[in-house]
Amino acid sequence: MEVIIRPILFGVTSLLEHIFHVDEYPENYHPDRCPYCGTTKLRPHGSYYRVPDRDSSTLNPVEILRFRCLHHECGRTCSCLPECIAPHRWYPWKEQQEVLSELLK
Repeated sequence: MEVIIRPILFGVTSLLEHIFHVDEYPENYHPDRCPYCGTTKLRPHGSYYRVPDRDSSTLNPVEILRFRCLHHECGRTCSCLPECIAPHRWYPWKEQQEVLSELLK
């Protein structure tokens, strides 16, 4: 099984910060490399929306910027998540940590 390392924008620790950064500094979300083939040739490719806050609907959904790989053999899309949104998870990091800590006791 291939493990894909997804880019994360560190330092954006709240959904409000993320919304601000998407509007004001979208270039910060541009990955350095394609997580699938490693090329540095990526271009903006729209966005999608995600519902990361299960406790409140006030900030949902939030926009996640997408990028397309320009390598002729790849062509896949990827995104860079802010630190406050866990990849492939529906719950915030803190809740995941609390559950895991309880399970390990």
